[in-house]
Amino acid sequence: MVNAGIKPTTTYSYLVEEADGANILGYSKKDYCNFIHQLMKSKVEAGDAQSVVNEFNHRQARGIAPQTIIIDQARGMEISIREVMSGTRHRLCQWHISQNALSHLSSLKNDKGFCKLFNKCMSECDSVTEFEQIWEMMLTTYNVEEHEWLNNLYNIRKMWSTTFNNDVFSA
Repeated sequence: MVNAGIKPTTTYSYLVEEADGANILGYSKKDYCNFIHQLMKSKVEAGDAQSVVNEFNHRQARGIAPQTIIIDQARGMEISIREVMSGTRHRLCQWHISQNALSHLSSLKNDKGFCKLFNKCMSECDSVTEFEQIWEMMLTTYNVEEHEWLNNLYNIRKMWSTTFNNDVFSA
């Protein structure tokens, strides 16, 4: 029942009713919920991409596939998502990109002007043209045209900038 999306408390109540009382079941609601929690946790406890692939396959077999999935820049996850959910748009988490920017752009992290331009590129440009203009202005103004991390980030801009993803609702 839990695999069908029914809450553990609802499942437990059903079992109690079928058994004609909680005392006949031999375990409490809390024991049952803890067991279900441990069972679900064990499915992904390995923490590897294969666990995620298995869960995606399970959901896709039931006809459930998200339009968009947002994760960090984990290469294994990217490959798994592309393999299992070819119709799903893969986006990168802007919070993770912001955190990575702090470590890769340490000399600019406190520069309000740079941060304003960078954030505008992340989520405030209304068009691709505006994004390209702001990005170019940011690179030239702060003399970071050859910055490896920024150049790599630009190459995957369609995965993180809202400018390139405003045709799909994301919350």
